[in-house]
Amino acid sequence: MKVEYSDAERRPVKKKRKKKHSKINGIIMAIISILLVLGLAVTLMCTVLFNVSSVEVIGSSVYSSEQVINVSGIMNGDNLFLMPSKKIEAQIIKSLPYIKEAEIIKSFPNSVSIRVEPVEEKFIFINDTEKYVIDNDYKVLRTVNDYTDGLIRIKGVKTEAFYEGVKVEFTDKQQRDVLSDILTMCEEKGLNLTYINIEKNDSLPELNGK
Repeated sequence: MKVEYSDAERRPVKKKRKKKHSKINGIIMAIISILLVLGLAVTLMCTVLFNVSSVEVIGSSVYSSEQVINVSGIMNGDNLFLMPSKKIEAQIIKSLPYIKEAEIIKSFPNSVSIRVEPVEEKFIFINDTEKYVIDNDYKVLRTVNDYTDGLIRIKGVKTEAFYEGVKVEFTDKQQRDVLSDILTMCEEKGLNLTYINIEKNDSLPELNGK
């Protein structure tokens, strides 16, 4: 048996469909509006707002604040959100050997502080006719012509090259382990070393001290 519906009975179905489409369109427009607002906010934060207007250096160092800021590359007008902090910190440590640690501190809306920590001279590595001042982490600080009092002279370190601002890469891992063990032992015993020769792997290291 065929059932027929009148026009009056079909109209509510059409109205329900229109209401459903209208609701979906409203949700889509709301999402688009939110995305546009977020996009505008991000654009403003990365262009107009939060731009650097002051830079300061915190901590002691053999370098002037001007030197540290110049090496960092931070300039007035740079955006805080787009600033590559880790890259800048690494650049400072590498370019200024006597800085052990560097930290970029962003203070919104427009200030940057560069916190620095100085290194301490610890060793003089003797390589053929060259002498290099090294810190406790084996970072090369500078080249010298004469010995400096208070620094432990170490001869025989095997490495491809010495570069200022870069840690020494030992080509012989065993040699580094031996050196580390000697330094740890002397520190625990309270011995004051002045000279270590680890040139020969097949014999005991030559030590001088008090």
